Amino acid sequence: IKMDEILELQRQLAQIQEQTTQNKFSDRVIVDLINKLIQEYNLTLIYSSDGQEYMTPEHLDNQIQQLTQEKGVQTLQTIHNYQMLILKQSKVVYLKYQRKTNENSQDQKTKQQQVHIQTKYVKIQMKIYSKDRKYCLQKQAKIYNLTMQFIKDQLQSRIDQRIIDGNIVGGEKICTSTFQLLMKAKLRGSLRAATKPIVLGNLSKEFGIENKVLQEIIEELINQEYIEGKIHTGSFIPQKFQKNQENIIRNFLKQNNYIEYSMLQKQLYVQKPQDTLKNMFKDQCVLLEDCAFFKDSLNQLQEQIHNLLIEEGYTDLVFMFPTIITKGDIDSIIFKHMKLTEVEIDETYIFSHKFIEKCVNNLKQHIINELQQNPQKIVQQQQEDNFSEEEEEENFRKGKKKQQNQKKQPNTNKNKSSQNKKDTYNNIFSQQEFIQKLQEQNVLPKNEKDEIFEKKLFKVSQNQLQKHIETLRKELLDKKKSGSSEAIQQLIQLIEESVTFIQFSLNSIKSFENNHSDINLKIFYDNIHYTNRMLIENIIVLLCKKLSISLPQGLFIKKEYENPKKNVQIGFVVLKKIFKDKKMLQEAISLLPKEYSQFLGKAFEFYSSKSVNNLFNFLMENQNLIGIRVIFDKKVEKGIIQSLKYFYKDLIKKDRLDFKQNILRTSIFILIDKFNLFYIGSQDENNANILYSILLSLAKENTQEEIYNTLKKSLDCLEVIKQEQKDANDIRQFENSVIELIKIAKL
Repeated sequence: IKMDEILELQRQLAQIQEQTTQNKFSDRVIVDLINKLIQEYNLTLIYSSDGQEYMTPEHLDNQIQQLTQEKGVQTLQTIHNYQMLILKQSKVVYLKYQRKTNENSQDQKTKQQQVHIQTKYVKIQMKIYSKDRKYCLQKQAKIYNLTMQFIKDQLQSRIDQRIIDGNIVGGEKICTSTFQLLMKAKLRGSLRAATKPIVLGNLSKEFGIENKVLQEIIEELINQEYIEGKIHTGSFIPQKFQKNQENIIRNFLKQNNYIEYSMLQKQLYVQKPQDTLKNMFKDQCVLLEDCAFFKDSLNQLQEQIHNLLIEEGYTDLVFMFPTIITKGDIDSIIFKHMKLTEVEIDETYIFSHKFIEKCVNNLKQHIINELQQNPQKIVQQQQEDNFSEEEEEENFRKGKKKQQNQKKQPNTNKNKSSQNKKDTYNNIFSQQEFIQKLQEQNVLPKNEKDEIFEKKLFKVSQNQLQKHIETLRKELLDKKKSGSSEAIQQLIQLIEESVTFIQFSLNSIKSFENNHSDINLKIFYDNIHYTNRMLIENIIVLLCKKLSISLPQGLFIKKEYENPKKNVQIGFVVLKKIFKDKKMLQEAISLLPKEYSQFLGKAFEFYSSKSVNNLFNFLMENQNLIGIRVIFDKKVEKGIIQSLKYFYKDLIKKDRLDFKQNILRTSIFILIDKFNLFYIGSQDENNANILYSILLSLAKENTQEEIYNTLKKSLDCLEVIKQEQKDANDIRQFENSVIELIKIAKL
């Protein structure tokens, strides 16, 4: 083929390529055509990653060669959208494709790459010979986009060939031999002079060397016997320190009397502190949970604590022990090593038993008063004890099998009983009351307040306080049991005498009313009505004592609020007011057993309706239920008259100068002695005037002129001295008239 023909063909091809057509091949047709060409003409093509382009291997080789010549190495993942495969072989990077390359072109590429790599490593060599004397390979890998292993291999080959005077240290840096020797010399000097452990991290920062490299250098120095010591838990421990370790421990113990295990581990690098101390000091050192104490110091401390307990009775151990000491350590020191007895400890406070006993004994009277004022606490405790005994007997009867099951389960009833017992004790004293009473007894200083101390003292005193309360409770209960029969007999006698006096008074009122309608005796009925209420209240107390019933204390009048004027005095008998008001009285009646509650409920109805005679007759009809026996006959009446005469005669003799009272007492005596009449009532003016009227009427009627005239004269003089305008003569006349009346009564 001639050249002209070739040129003509090229021109025609160019014209055809420039031509456009509306009917283009579809993608599928093109793919089929390419595949046909490849099969028939054995063509080799490289596909792009998206399958839209084709390239011949020759064209790709030309592009890679051009890029390698320009940049030295090419590690791009794609070139013109074509996937590349980068391999390493014989420490030289080259590109391998999906066809065999010509050996000459491959050699040419390898030479170009070696020239490029040589240029880079010359630069690295220049940098490590600069003032830095070390160079980071990681930076080099990032700059030239090479792997660390490839860089290290290339550098190592040059170090082996003595092209570069240096070493790769730590796997990431290259430095000169001079720099290495200098670092070793500095480290050798620093570690030789060390007298205590040095943390490798601090050395690493100071010398700018990685921990791994630093540790390798130190181990090399130790192996070459340039330095003496060892590496332990990230620190270098000099041999001198190891030799002085025992002296350090001994000196520290001597100065401080204790040493912490954590200090031995962290600062002295002792792996087993307790074993080390035991081997060093044997029995001279007390090993605790977190520290160890010198035994001699504990002996001195024991003497100090003992003296404080004798003088003060208590002390705070926080000032005697280091803060590292735990509560368990304190208990171990006090009880196991110091062997102190008769003491109580709560955290850091220690109290002697004598001091606690002193505090509790000073509260004895207050405890007795509290138990006496609240007797339900004694009865309640007794009932709880009885309940526990009955429960144990019942469990025993239920059989062994159930008992075994109950052993496996917590005895909740017993726990509740003991808890109730504890609550009863604690209800006697609050912490504030406990401390206040001790301050009043001068057991504790009044002006000093330490809430922590007060709390600890109250807590440690509980066991002793509870035992003391239990002892006093049993004593009071025994006294109550021994004195209950005597108290019941006294109450029965009181009620029987009161009933007898009420009967005598009712008879006296009826006797006078039958013959004298001019004097109104309603006031005496009112007095008996109120007396009946006091009688009902005392009957309730009698029944409670007989039946061992404890009524709520809120029903009763407190001792400090008792008013003697509310009581009823019937001659020499006094009926005390017991309940606060009618409502509390009804509440007490409702708490009694049904039979007694119904009986007293009916009695209270008579009282509310002011049926004096009906109420008294109702009580007399139920003497057996109350437990009394009253017989009122001439013999009993005569005995009452003699007792009342003696009582009033004795009062007049004792108070001879109380003329205002003696005129009333003498009038009552004359009524009893001369007319066999007695009226229940207080000694106020209204009652006295009615009595004077009765005596004057009876004296006049029975021609007792001497009594009538003398009493009349005394009452006239009494009216005179009641006025503001009075003189000594008036008073003297009144006193003489009273004396004359007493003589007439033969007193």
